[in-house]
Amino acid sequence: MDGQVRSFQRMYMCFKAQKDGWNAGCRPLICLDGCHIKGHHPGQLLTAVGIDANNGMYPIAYALVEIEDQATWIWFLEYLKGDLGIENSKRLVFMNCVWHLYNNFKGKNPGEGLKQLMWNTTRSSTETWYKKHMDDLKMLSPDAFNWFHDKPPRHWSRAFFVDDSKCDILLNNLCESFNHAILPCRDKSVLTMFEKLRMDMMVRNANIRVSCEQWKGVVGPRIKKIIVKTAERVTQYKAHRRTEYSYQVTGTWENGSKHAVDFGLHTCTCRRWQLSGIPCVHALCAIRFKKHDPDLYCDDYLMASTYLQTYTPAISPIAG
Repeated sequence: MDGQVRSFQRMYMCFKAQKDGWNAGCRPLICLDGCHIKGHHPGQLLTAVGIDANNGMYPIAYALVEIEDQATWIWFLEYLKGDLGIENSKRLVFMNCVWHLYNNFKGKNPGEGLKQLMWNTTRSSTETWYKKHMDDLKMLSPDAFNWFHDKPPRHWSRAFFVDDSKCDILLNNLCESFNHAILPCRDKSVLTMFEKLRMDMMVRNANIRVSCEQWKGVVGPRIKKIIVKTAERVTQYKAHRRTEYSYQVTGTWENGSKHAVDFGLHTCTCRRWQLSGIPCVHALCAIRFKKHDPDLYCDDYLMASTYLQTYTPAISPIAG
């Protein structure tokens, strides 16, 4: 109420098909972001986006709010928590975009050398490499090193990411893609915008179901592309059998690294397999030695069958 006048404030939307699909097949990761609305009721559209089995964006919920602040985010997340049945948030990963972190970092620590070291640190998949890059950063600039002392690395470095989510992304590109896709809707009135979003999501889900049924492999084309690209470096390594399920993979003379691969646990000491759910180059080397199909060693979250489960729930049409 604005005095005695009833006025529009905010609106939240989460379709049953989207929350059921997210629970059925998406990884336990949620990206959050907001974008400006330019219509008759200006404000912010808050979005929660997941990641599907083909590394694509999966819209979960969104809300039009008057401003983006702590109060509106808490309001949005309370509804999201109820819709998704979240009881223990420790099983979830919420995206923290490293690009935003870097933009804050470079304001006080400019320079190409510091930029490269900062990104090397974020991409490190083991604590050993994380510590090495942080030591290099400290030698180059103690101020840049100290800038990170109140920023827990579990929020921004792969070396400390949990491997339950099977996702090693560092950037919030999923939300950015969603915000770009809805650009034609963002200058409409509230109900027109929400109805256009519903229609677009309904049609998108249907088209994805059709395309998935035509896949020939057990994983999606984006996952397959990552495997093919990683496999180009397999010739730099040699696999040594320890048991049927355990191998040591050693680099060639110009690449002297050594890693242990375990097929039973789907692990490699480089941790890339655990983080992404996709076999790393060391695992692919051992898989090639066994003459097996690398697609079969991807995590269940990345399988075509999981992808289809995600998009099987359909958003209903509305009459009138």
